[in-house]
This record gives sequence, structure tokens and C-alpha cells, in this order.
Amino acid sequence: MNTSNSAGLALGMSTTTYSYDANTTTDGGSGVGKPWSAWRQPGFGVALLAVAYITVAAVGVLNNGLVIAAVFHHASMRTVTNYFLANLAVADILVCVFVLPATLLQNIYTGA
Repeated sequence: MNTSNSAGLALGMSTTTYSYDANTTTDGGSGVGKPWSAWRQPGFGVALLAVAYITVAAVGVLNNGLVIAAVFHHASMRTVTNYFLANLAVADILVCVFVLPATLLQNIYTGA
């Protein structure tokens, strides 16, 4: 991405053009560019994060699915309170399916 000082052109001043490429860096003054790694975590950290997130997501979906099945399978469990708990279980399943993978990718690529 090149940027220049267009206000300096209007005033008759000299302009300076800066160049910045987010995918390369120079190596100690040698001028040789190296591509940055897309991951901000080491390889074992990525593997550990992936296993942890997948485990949490799988356990969350399974257990919340059991809560929903219990509420709707047994007639004695069909109360307003248990419908509310089943609704919370549905919301938790949606978090496990949509939010956890996005958070995993954010943690791997940005390191935040």
C-alpha cells in the first residue's frame, strides 16, 4: 500500500512516498524480505488450542443435547422452568457451533 502526502502537492511542498507490505519484513538490514508466518502461535500451541476448543465444543453440544432430549422426552419435565433451561441449552449449542470455531481461529491467527 503506497501513501503520499497530497496536501503537500497542493502547497507546492515536496512529497514523500512510504511503502508498507504487511507480509514481509527485512532481516537485520540485509534487505532480504521474509514472509511472516500466518500463525501467531507456535505449532504445539495451535495443536493444544485446537484440541481444547474441539473438546469443549463437542462436550457442550453433547451435554446440552441431552438436556434438550430429557426435557422433551419426559412429560413430567415439561414445565416452564425446564423449557427455559432447554432454551438456554439451545443457545449454548449455538455458541459451541458458531462462536467457538471463530474464537479458535482468532486466537491462532492474531494471538489475542
